[in-house]
Amino acid sequence: PYENNIKKFLLGYERVNNIKYFYSSKKGVSIARNIGLDLAIGEYICFVDDDDIVSENFLSELYNVSSPDYVGLCNIFSFHNHPSEMGTEFFVSDYIRYKKRIENADVVGYRRYISYPVAKLYHRDIIKSRRFDTRFTNGEDGLFSRLISDKYKGLRCTSESAVYYVRIRIGSASRSKLSLGKILKDTILLWFVLIKYYFSNPRDYSFKLYAYSILSVLKNSFVLLKNR
Repeated sequence: PYENNIKKFLLGYERVNNIKYFYSSKKGVSIARNIGLDLAIGEYICFVDDDDIVSENFLSELYNVSSPDYVGLCNIFSFHNHPSEMGTEFFVSDYIRYKKRIENADVVGYRRYISYPVAKLYHRDIIKSRRFDTRFTNGEDGLFSRLISDKYKGLRCTSESAVYYVRIRIGSASRSKLSLGKILKDTILLWFVLIKYYFSNPRDYSFKLYAYSILSVLKNSFVLLKNR
């Protein structure tokens, strides 16, 4: 049904030549993002999940603060049915008020703000040929953010009016319950991949960031186990 809705929506933009629609029968958030990265031809990359909403000035404000050296970051709020009912249920929300602190922090100081790919604008040179690891259904966002963390100097924030609204939906990939075996397997594999990433470029990667990331994987595993 979503495909038909999308095609119907695009009929109103037939004269716009910078919108392209691609369909894949392969399922998975990371698979979809990787397909988008493979097909992208623009200077900047932006990820928007299909059930989320963005403000009208979302892209323009991100574009104004982004560059090959800095990743643009906008505000985030959560919602259930409509953005007007915005809340702070997402694990990081309404943080642009701390703009100066975020922009002056090192990668360890702003690590929580890079653990998810949305609400940002990346120059394509920051990502290049790097992709999301499709073996994971939980933790792949944080893994990807660590993988590209050696390619930019910091974050630059938009005004508070540029907002990415995260829909809180039961059953989404980030909130689905996982089996005990899946949680344990992913935890061990995530540790292995993080260590592999770090030692592939220890000069440019932050040791402290990766150390915190390994601990974060363990913490997240306990949360997933608790929610089973």
